[in-house]
Amino acid sequence: MVNVGSNILPSLQLGVTAGMHAAVHHLLCLGHTKIAHLAAAVDAETFHLRHQAYLDALYHAGCPAISAYQIRAPFTIPEAYRVARYVLVYSDPPSAIICDSDMLAAGVYKAAKALHRAIPQDLSVASFDDSVIARILDPELTTVAIPAHAIGEQAFLLLLEVLEEGRIPAQRSVPLKLVIRESTAAFSSR
Repeated sequence: MVNVGSNILPSLQLGVTAGMHAAVHHLLCLGHTKIAHLAAAVDAETFHLRHQAYLDALYHAGCPAISAYQIRAPFTIPEAYRVARYVLVYSDPPSAIICDSDMLAAGVYKAAKALHRAIPQDLSVASFDDSVIARILDPELTTVAIPAHAIGEQAFLLLLEVLEEGRIPAQRSVPLKLVIRESTAAFSSR
């Protein structure tokens, strides 16, 4: 619920924590232990939740949360490219990167290409959104789908409940699903 003055407004909660856990777990199951997080440089609760879930998933798996692997960029491909390149030339680079959006993942693809690192053979990449970008990238991007249709449907049902019943309904949650595509593969120590 969102409290605005004396009014309480209905709200939807996206399952971003479970979505990030699913993405990290997927990479861990593929043998990756050096997993970076390219976070959105935006001060919003959803991005804080994603980062905390990333840290929690690594902690519970017994993997280190290396500070050099925790990078941030604005929502632009050039900035994502710049910070991804920085982490990929680190003396002990990650074998996988999770991005807060498909747009940021596009910057990672460009950085990997510039450094002659093949996705997924040399670097696995996962993301959030499941936008059209995820299917345009080559190879297609593994991503946590944020279902716009389900969000719209749930928002409509919340509004309908307020209008018909005259009460504020309980907060609802929209689950997110990891869509596994070709951008992730088993870790190889080549």
